[in-house]
Amino acid sequence: MYNSNTNMKEKEKQTPNYYNWSIEKGDYQRDKTATWRYQKKLIMKKRLKKIFLIVLYVIVVSIVSYLFFS
Repeated sequence: MYNSNTNMKEKEKQTPNYYNWSIEKGDYQRDKTATWRYQKKLIMKKRLKKIFLIVLYVIVVSIVSYLFFS
């Protein structure tokens, strides 16, 4: 795996420098999943889905119980 013919300059070119990045240079681009607005949107979707499933469950149970006991 390690080629002894490569010198240090070539090796330095191959490995990126993660400690010398800058927002001003455009190295960092924010991910949309990192924003609080996106997280709140996901939470709201989850709550609405859960509420819808609960309402659907209550309707189905009430219809089945009405048909069973009538």
